Amino acid sequence: MLHSRETSQKLGIPGPATANDVVRYMVGQPLQFTPGSKTVYSNFGYCVLGRVIEKITGETYEKYLRKEILAPLGLKLPMAVKRGYHRHFRGEGGASLARPVVDVDFGYLITPMQQGIRLTTGTEFAPRDAAPTPVQFDRLMPRARTLFPLGERADNDTWMGSRPCFADSRPVIGAAPKLPGLWLGIGHAHWGLTLGPITGRLLGDMITGTTPVVDPAPYRAERFL
Repeated sequence: MLHSRETSQKLGIPGPATANDVVRYMVGQPLQFTPGSKTVYSNFGYCVLGRVIEKITGETYEKYLRKEILAPLGLKLPMAVKRGYHRHFRGEGGASLARPVVDVDFGYLITPMQQGIRLTTGTEFAPRDAAPTPVQFDRLMPRARTLFPLGERADNDTWMGSRPCFADSRPVIGAAPKLPGLWLGIGHAHWGLTLGPITGRLLGDMITGTTPVVDPAPYRAERFL
């Protein structure tokens, strides 16, 4: 589900794999256990649910949720999508890299991965389902090659990811305004895995009435209302 590159390769299509591509790939995979014999968490169910909603309603999953669920609840938060890309390269002349390196002035990163030297782009603001436009690589390559001897592409894939975010780069964590019993932990952008544990801890503290591990005020939804 999270391996877009592998999915597109196995389907023989250009990456990144779309949600529909993931469904098409997964339905051809053998079951890992007898249905009903065990319980296992899987993101794939949510992927299928989104496609079912889109098929029935004729709307994108995001638009349908906003209109039919969030809007009636009065939740109108300015969450948007930012996207980023990466490609893999070989080191020229056998050059290797032992750690991540960030070029703060030009906003990109290179880091060693199993696939090769990964070059990431900066942020792109675009609709979630817009076609990929990885033009940043044309601007980054001359600069990146002065920092490290990047050689030929290690593969032909260009990975793209979309992340939910707010304009102030902070997530919304806390009680939903005017909706008792509903708590929010959304909009973590590219730091979901990093901030997930502390988000759970902070929400747990607030829900149980324990002194919060950090001040929750900067993350309240009310800052946008």
